[in-house]
Amino acid sequence: MKKRILLLVLALLFSCGVEPASAVDRNLTKFISALDSVVGGKAARSQAFPYIVRHDKIKHTIIVYASPVIWNIAKPNRKSLVERMWRIWASQCQSEVKNIDHCRIKVEDTNGRDVGGSRAIAGSVIYVK
Repeated sequence: MKKRILLLVLALLFSCGVEPASAVDRNLTKFISALDSVVGGKAARSQAFPYIVRHDKIKHTIIVYASPVIWNIAKPNRKSLVERMWRIWASQCQSEVKNIDHCRIKVEDTNGRDVGGSRAIAGSVIYVK
């Protein structure tokens, strides 16, 4: 329940144009802006990936919540999309880490089920279901 409330608050802040204060959060904001340009704008990104937040327990990891639309994409295309999202995140996150493979991405559906993301061995090793 707390996780959903946090997601709603973050979504509200981003939709109102409130920019987070810290440099770490600015990296997340830059990632979201870059992702908007890749998927065809804020509206398209919001439809496919309604929430994007930092993982509260694993440093340098973001969680991208994917809508059911993601399941309509062929698996190789989903993997390519997640790899592209990781590259965008790694380019923003690299200022926070010594090794770029410490930047990780996790993709979950809106019900919290794992859809794909970075493997434990390295952030650049991507899988999708």
